This record gives sequence, C-alpha cells and structure tokens, in this order.
Amino acid sequence: MEVVATDVSTLAGGQYSYTAFMPNCRVGEQISGVAILSRYPISTVAKLYCGRGSETDIPIRGTGTHAPVVLLADVATPEGVYRIGAVHFTWTPDGQPTPEQERDVATLLAYLPQYQPLILAGDFNIPRQVNRLYDTLHAHLIDNIPKDVVNSIDPDLHYANKEQRGKLSLMVDYVWTTPEYTARDVRLVNGVSDHCGVVATISRTETPARGRSEP
Repeated sequence: MEVVATDVSTLAGGQYSYTAFMPNCRVGEQISGVAILSRYPISTVAKLYCGRGSETDIPIRGTGTHAPVVLLADVATPEGVYRIGAVHFTWTPDGQPTPEQERDVATLLAYLPQYQPLILAGDFNIPRQVNRLYDTLHAHLIDNIPKDVVNSIDPDLHYANKEQRGKLSLMVDYVWTTPEYTARDVRLVNGVSDHCGVVATISRTETPARGRSEP
C-alpha cells in the first residue's frame, strides 16, 4: 500500500504486528512510500528503485514525481514463506507510455528473475488496454484482476473525480503473480483511498503452470 511513513504504525494497529516500509517521495519533512503490513513475521528481501531516487535521495512530491519502487519481503506464514512485492510505479500524464516509464519497466523486468517466485501488488500506473507496456509485463507475469474489471480509480475519492463522479476511469492497480502462486476471489473495493483496494486470496500453486496463464 501507499502510505505516509508516520501512519504505518497507526494502520497496523493491533492486527498487524510486522511491517516493512520503503520511501519514494517527500513533502518537507513528511515522507511517503509503500508498506507491507502482516500478521506474520516479515524479512525485507530488497528495496528496488526502478528509476530515479534512493533511500538517501527521495524526490520532492509533485504530480508524477515519486520514485518508482518495489518493496520485496518474505512473509513467514503457517503455509510457508510467501514473497510479496508492494509497488508504486512510474506515472504518466495520459496513461500512455513515456521513455522514462519504458526504461523503468525494463529495469523492473531485469530485476525479477533473481527474486522469483513472487507476488507483485499495487499501483503500476500502466492502464490495461491503454498502455502497451501492460503487454510487456503480461508476457512475464500473470494478471489476476478479472478481465471484466475496467477501472481501479475510486469514482469519488480521487482528486480527478471531485467535479464529476467517475470522470477518471483506468485499470492501473494489479495483483501480478508468477506461476508458483494462485490468486482467487479477487475483487476491488471502493471507499478506502483515491484508488480502489484490491482484495485477493493467494495460495501456492500445487503444480506450477508452464508459461503464462489467464485468470
């Protein structure tokens, strides 16, 4: 999830005893980034900056100025260790690819082989059926969002929808997996933030599929 650093403990509350955080933008002294909250022990695997920025050089927040990041963590569940990645990726003004976003996707894909199997979830800023980089990702990962879901922008809470409900409608938030994981009961939930929440049950695939499959 995307979150202000000082809110991580509040969001964790008493339910999630284990957390990991990675910064990717700032306003003054306020740092924002992505976080993973878990009921089970977490060990951070990697903090991948796929374009500009680093933990010591965090971009000042503005439209599309956050650093594209992937926070990877191993979560030790009773069923075994699950590798999860929280993502906030490169923004473009109209949902179309830019040279910067193309470069960052190439960087992400170069990172992935050494960290598989994995689950990647979050705001990719790459609209399905709009941005050709979606197909680039889809060649390597399984998209678990049902095909009939065409929007993950909250129709009321996103700033672009304040004057007209649902004016901005794009499918940009995903749960991607490698074949070793299976996602089921995937759904989107309104009313939690400017983007819809994505809910899914993830389990290990008994026999990993050969190649890429569809949900």
